[in-house]
Amino acid sequence: MIGKERIQTQLVKLYLAKKRVPAALALFPDDASLSNAERLLKAKIFFAQLDTGLAIETAEQVFKASSLSGEYTLSLDASLLLAQFYQSQKKPEQTKAKLDFIQKNATRSWQKSHQAQLQALGMALVEH
Repeated sequence: MIGKERIQTQLVKLYLAKKRVPAALALFPDDASLSNAERLLKAKIFFAQLDTGLAIETAEQVFKASSLSGEYTLSLDASLLLAQFYQSQKKPEQTKAKLDFIQKNATRSWQKSHQAQLQALGMALVEH
């Protein structure tokens, strides 16, 4: 399954870079059978499509589901994406809430691998 997710991630990045949003969405034809990771990719596509409302709704669902199911890395990824969405919409309270979640739950390794994104949101790396 991890190989499939890596391929999907790379294809989504490629399609979005080439402004081929319909091709990226076509990677996920059946919403009912999507994993949380696939749903998070779909949220990124919605954001690129400038459907921010649907992007936030989808990412919030992924955040809640992954938090409840113990998919901690995925819940951190969803929280980071949501912080980016909220910052772009100039919603500082929501941005801060997601960054606080990251601050409390992220490992040093996760923070290092997302350092550029965190710094763009104004968050520095924290020593654990």
